[in-house]
Order: sequence, then C-alpha cells, then structure tokens
Amino acid sequence: MSDNMSPPVTLGAALGSRPLAPPRRHRVLMLIDHLEVGGAQRHLALLARELVEAGHQVHVLHTGERALDLDPSVVVVRALAGRVARRQDSRLDVVVERYAARIKPSVLHAHLYASSIAGGRAAAKLGIPLVVTHHSAGTWQRPADRRLMLAVLRGASCHLAVSPQIEDALLEQGLPPSRVEFIPNGVPVPRRPVRRQPGDPLRVGFLGRLDRDKDPILAVESLAQAHALGSRACLELRGEGPLSGEVREAVNRLGLEPHVHLGGFVAQAARFYGSIDVLLLSSRSEGMPLVVLEAMGHELPVVATRVGAVGLEVQDGMTGLLAEPGDPAGLGEAIAWLDAHPAERLRFGRQGRRRLRDFFTVERMALEISRTYDRVAEAGRRAARTAS
Repeated sequence: MSDNMSPPVTLGAALGSRPLAPPRRHRVLMLIDHLEVGGAQRHLALLARELVEAGHQVHVLHTGERALDLDPSVVVVRALAGRVARRQDSRLDVVVERYAARIKPSVLHAHLYASSIAGGRAAAKLGIPLVVTHHSAGTWQRPADRRLMLAVLRGASCHLAVSPQIEDALLEQGLPPSRVEFIPNGVPVPRRPVRRQPGDPLRVGFLGRLDRDKDPILAVESLAQAHALGSRACLELRGEGPLSGEVREAVNRLGLEPHVHLGGFVAQAARFYGSIDVLLLSSRSEGMPLVVLEAMGHELPVVATRVGAVGLEVQDGMTGLLAEPGDPAGLGEAIAWLDAHPAERLRFGRQGRRRLRDFFTVERMALEISRTYDRVAEAGRRAARTAS
C-alpha cells in the first residue's frame, strides 16, 4: 500500500495561517429542506450549536417532520408541514420571505436545493446577505435544475463549498472567485476514543444511506474480495435507502450471509464506532463526509474511495487506505491488508485522531463561517449606505 498520497500542503497552510480572532455576533436565519438524518442536517446542527455557544442568535426553518435534535438555544420553526426537497416551492418562498422580514437577520444561510432557491429569492427582495453551503455534487440534478439554481443564486454574497471539487464546479459555472470559498467540515473531537474490545474476525463498518452515491453494494463486493485474499472480516452495514433490497441480494449472491450484519440507521454513532475496527466508505460521490471525521475521532483507520474531499480527510498510508471508486478489488485488498497488520491499524487510528484535531474541528469550521458572516454583513452595510 502506498504512503505517498498525502493531501496538498496548502490545506494546512490555508487553515493554520488564519488568525483566531473572535468574530462579531449575528442573527442568522438558516434554511434547510428538512431535518431528517443526513450529512447536511448534521452539519447544520453542529454549526448552529457552535454559533449559539459563541453568542450568535440562530433561527432554523425547515419543512416536514423533525427527526434531528438541535441545541435548545436554537429557534427551530417548521415552515411547511409537508417535506419539500429537490424542487422549488412557491409556498416556501412566501414563508421564508415573511419570516426573514419579521426577524431581520444580518445573514441568511441556506442549505440544500429547495431552501437555497427560497432563500435566494427572499434575500434578493429584502436586501439580506445570502450565504449558501453546497454539500454535494448534486448528482441528482437535471440541467434544468442546475440552471434554475444558478439563476437564483448568482447574486448570493458567498458560496461555501465543503470540498475543493465542489468549489471548482461552482467556479466552472461562472461564479466569481471572490464569492466562492472552500471551508472544510468539522466535528467535535471526542474527549477520549470510545472503548472497543479486540475481536476476531476483523469488524469492518459501513454507515450511510443505501443509495447509488454511497454505493453499499460495492462495500459488500469489497468484503468478498477481502475474503478471496484470505481475510475473514465481517461487515457491519448500517443504513436505509432505496438499495436495501439490492444489498440483501448481493449478500446472498456472494454467499456472505454469515459475514454481513445488516441494520438500520444508528441513533448512537459512538456505539457503532465502538463495535468496529475499520470504517469502510465505498461512495461514488461525496462532499466531505462527516462519518469519516467521526471515525477518525475514535481512532479508527479508514478504508475509502478517493472521491470528493476524502483524500484531504484520509492520508493514504498514514491514517487509512484509499482506492478508486467502483474498485472492489482495491478496497478488498485494503481490508485484507489491515486485517493482517493489527499494529498498523492502531497506528493509523492514532494518527487519524491527531489529524482531526489539527484540521477538522467543529470549532474551526464555525469560526471560519462566522468570519464569512462578518464579511458579507459588512459588505451589505456598505452597499446600503451607498444606496442611501
């Protein structure tokens, strides 16, 4: 396995060189399509908690039922009873505009497609600075969806990308570089890694939605490849989604029933991390997955596909092992290698936790985003003074 795939030095330079002066306090209106369990929702929850702890006032508007807890100091409002996602909705436009006009936020911060459309229209009408976080490559979007979003959001004050790849895609769409910024995701660093009992066979864990982007079938195929190399690892596969049936079929087809344990979403992620020895991420498309950062915090080595910002999170040969997307042989070889090298597994895990603490803490993420609020709010004030 190669150990020369470390991420660019510019990551450390860019993050480590920024001063840590406290930002101004803001009233922030956050918009998100829904509060079901997902990466964008967990990102928002973590960010909102850090912001209120720093003295900001945070309001969150969402649609549908709420399945994710937020800090009690965050004002959470259901904009519409029915869930709205991956489409524009004029009813959401009206609610967002009315609510923003009432509370007069200094910044409007939108997450996901429907909320970004509604937020973009409200911000333009009310003259409120708009920040949009782009969490994924939007593989589901049709050309018409992309054109609509770009037309509505072209006037946004700032586009935050959670990976350099998403940043590049936004620039390719013609957005000005001064309004596009890559800010890495962050998670809380556990005070101490969760305790895990050494076990045999090796316990590999998959945690995510069972859909095409996460490619859970590739995870199953990777386990079969590892077994072909002599490993007897087992796979703890947790998640739900449209590919649930196909995953079960793959397990049966490959004769892996005794070695794959299927389950739904886990409410306590720390318990899951305590039950495995290696995290497996088999995705075709990612932004900057939080599950990888959380595993690093619990000293778990990571086997993953080289997609999105995963290559920045995981140092190949130092904190985990990387393979190309769609490559079950490469992932299987990595699993088998870690199975045969327990001392290296422990070393990778310790180095991963140090890397998390150095670059990917939730405190750093929130501070960087707070500075973005400072910048766009000040620019908005200057524009208002000039107009008057």
